[in-house]
Amino acid sequence: MGKKAWEDIVISDTNEIPGKKIIRTLDGIKLICKTQNIIKGAKWRVNAPIKLKKIANKLGANAIINVGFRGIRDKYLYYNGTAVIVEDKD
Repeated sequence: MGKKAWEDIVISDTNEIPGKKIIRTLDGIKLICKTQNIIKGAKWRVNAPIKLKKIANKLGANAIINVGFRGIRDKYLYYNGTAVIVEDKD
């Protein structure tokens, strides 16, 4: 079985990716999870980046910037970022 397209998507918790330039910003993406589900299994923290990559891939992105957990409010944890298209710097 070959590699999936979403597996090559680069994730950064900053607003840039070293050696790349952003040529297009596509959309903000967000995952929301009830905290009780997080407490039951830490797998969500591992699976969240994979889910973000799959969403970004559907948007046509090859990277996600500003990725991170944005805190717990009203019993929910928010994990988000911005889908972008990047290319190598000249």
